[in-house]
Amino acid sequence: MILPKADLSDPALHTAKELRRGLRVLMALTIFVYLFLVGVGGYTYFQGQRNTRALCTIRNNAQDRVDQTTDFLRNHPTGINGISVADLRRSIESSRATVRALDDVNCPSPPP
Repeated sequence: MILPKADLSDPALHTAKELRRGLRVLMALTIFVYLFLVGVGGYTYFQGQRNTRALCTIRNNAQDRVDQTTDFLRNHPTGINGISVADLRRSIESSRATVRALDDVNCPSPPP
């Protein structure tokens, strides 16, 4: 059985062809937007990981300063020439404030 050749002058066939073309364009745009969003999500994730590592480094450094300054103050209870006990205590409090401010950052435990 031979079907007659499609007549493009028929409005229904023309509309169906336009709908298929529009659907292909929409599918291509949807795929493009999806891939773009996956790329943005991946970039954001990796930037977040880098920022977390940086914040953990800052927090660990501040904790080390607290520990070292406390030990120094224990060994030099009257301070040393040019560095008063008040300066050392201010330094400790400043570093402790940094550690407290970064308490919410999920850091792996520092190496022993």
